[in-house]
Amino acid sequence: MTNTWAPYSFHYTIHPEAQSVKLVFTNVNYNGRGTARFGFDNAQICFPNDMTPALFPIPTVGNTGVAPASDILSWTNPAPLKNPNDIIRCDVWFRESATPLADPNLVASQPGVSKIVVNEPVNSVDLSSKGITLLQDHYYYWKVDVIDPNNGGTPIVIDGFTWSFKTGDAPPVANAGLDQYVWLSMDDGTPVDGKVTFTLTGDYTDDQKSPVTTLWALDEIQTQTDPATQVLIANPDQKVTPVTIDGTGWFFFHFTATDAAGSSMDTVNVGVYVDACAAAMADPSDIPAAYPNGYGDLNGDCQINMNDFVIMAATWLDCLSAKLGCIP
Repeated sequence: MTNTWAPYSFHYTIHPEAQSVKLVFTNVNYNGRGTARFGFDNAQICFPNDMTPALFPIPTVGNTGVAPASDILSWTNPAPLKNPNDIIRCDVWFRESATPLADPNLVASQPGVSKIVVNEPVNSVDLSSKGITLLQDHYYYWKVDVIDPNNGGTPIVIDGFTWSFKTGDAPPVANAGLDQYVWLSMDDGTPVDGKVTFTLTGDYTDDQKSPVTTLWALDEIQTQTDPATQVLIANPDQKVTPVTIDGTGWFFFHFTATDAAGSSMDTVNVGVYVDACAAAMADPSDIPAAYPNGYGDLNGDCQINMNDFVIMAATWLDCLSAKLGCIP
């Protein structure tokens, strides 16, 4: 370990009989003042005098696919050193570069470095509010210095790490749509064939820097149904596709969007029920929302009518339990 920047690499061959692999590494860059303690399967970073700097930046360190439209930088501030009611304040430094910096550690005196937040109690900054627009394929460096009020004493400034990211082709963000509640006898064109056909509608947001492909797939592990149930996805490589199922159950469909930068996946759940009443009772936005506890639907047929009134009349003034001090 050194206090200078240098590339490191290693090669590791996973044994063919290995049951699991755990890789732990860390970068200690606290201006040469951080120490690292390593164990067999863990790593711990310690800071002098418990002066923990700001951590967990978003965008993450080294991310090379940040969309230029991104506006927010965020981080996690440490707890106050002495008084938990103290308010942590921050200075945020920022620099843009068309090429990677030879020394990525930000220093106030460096050309191009600006302080975009001055002594503010924040854990994020909106770049657009500072007049900053990210440029495509550029490198960005930033750091957060934490100012601890020291319980009313002399404020303590805790130097932050320098974080960096690069704008570029970001993976698409998949959206599988809302959960659905359908039933075998619903009017899908063939309401009496013992099957139901419905539509999966996926979508994605993307920076359009490279072509996007999509794929629908059934998660057979999470899906809860009879093993004999057949599921047919008509056009799995299309955003919108019909699906036909011939049995009841709870089905998990994954929608994946992929481009040259990577992929993302979203999941939609589809409940298939025997009839419309069962589907309506299961849908939290339907009967459970409009009629909590079923209200007057005493026989559970999703209708409140004379049949329910007969049940109510027949049991009027009945004692339901001796625990209430009456005779059932």
